[in-house]
Amino acid sequence: MFVWQFLSFAMLNLHGSASEHTPLQDPILERLAELELEEGMYALGTLAQEDYQDPVKVEAYLAEQDGQPWAILNYHKEWSSDMTPNLLRSLIMNLLIAFGLFWLFSKAAAQSKLTNVAIAVIIGLLAFAYHPYSQFIWFKAPDIWAHLIDSVVPFAVLGFLFPTAK
Repeated sequence: MFVWQFLSFAMLNLHGSASEHTPLQDPILERLAELELEEGMYALGTLAQEDYQDPVKVEAYLAEQDGQPWAILNYHKEWSSDMTPNLLRSLIMNLLIAFGLFWLFSKAAAQSKLTNVAIAVIIGLLAFAYHPYSQFIWFKAPDIWAHLIDSVVPFAVLGFLFPTAK
């Protein structure tokens, strides 16, 4: 799984559409720094949470916002090129997922390569449907197809690699 993530995000760059470059990045980042925005993720073009309680404000917002631009902003004040913590967290999570999946295979009554691959792919698809796809429905992440591939390929490989009793 860890190797697949490297292939998917780096070597094959399947998720490149989710982090496109804009030549406007410097003025945008400078302006965000000037605004002293707190770190966080923001849905731009929405109402403040408390305004959703007021039906009049919601109705006015819906009428005004239809057809207008919107954006998701994930803002961090400082860039760090040290990938070690992220790589370690990713490796640990991938190992936990693989061990959990292998544990499930060991408990399956009908053990064959095909059954293991099918179980693994179904688990990957369930995970895809629960998180990346449900996020895509609302936020239109451009790399949704890459997430689907990421939810099938490494899980199928793990299903194939698990030894069977037959």
